[in-house]
Amino acid sequence: MLEQKKQNSGNHTGALLQVYGKAVATEVIVTQLNWADFVFDDNYKLPSLKEVESFYKANRHLPEVPTTKEIAENGNDLGKTDALLLQKIEELTLYMVEQQKEIELLKQQVGAEKGSKKNNMYRLTTFKLIDHEKKYNINTVFNDVLLRDYRATHIH
Repeated sequence: MLEQKKQNSGNHTGALLQVYGKAVATEVIVTQLNWADFVFDDNYKLPSLKEVESFYKANRHLPEVPTTKEIAENGNDLGKTDALLLQKIEELTLYMVEQQKEIELLKQQVGAEKGSKKNNMYRLTTFKLIDHEKKYNINTVFNDVLLRDYRATHIH
């Protein structure tokens, strides 16, 4: 004879099926009408990462995600939880895409700065070489291949 155990079914006393213990299945289908596609709508307000950080620091969980206490009292609605987790994944995707755009922009700015600095260093080096040449007649002092190659390619 199976021993009956009393379990807390929370607010779900009208459920057609209650399993007290483990349930094993090869497939479970949860129908869900409210999926997370709305995250990609143009009018969706993605919270800033500062807002998310402020929320989780104050509340110890992510916005819209139920607390441990709420899950203990009400159970975990798998359909809602799946939709909510997908929403959070889609939000993370949007954050990553925006961050990638910022990274690309910063790379362009750094590349432009490097090019500008390189140009400025080239001008400064050329100026110093020409100035040095005038003072010390560098042609007679340093007659090596590097100097000739440098002149051939850089001084016109």
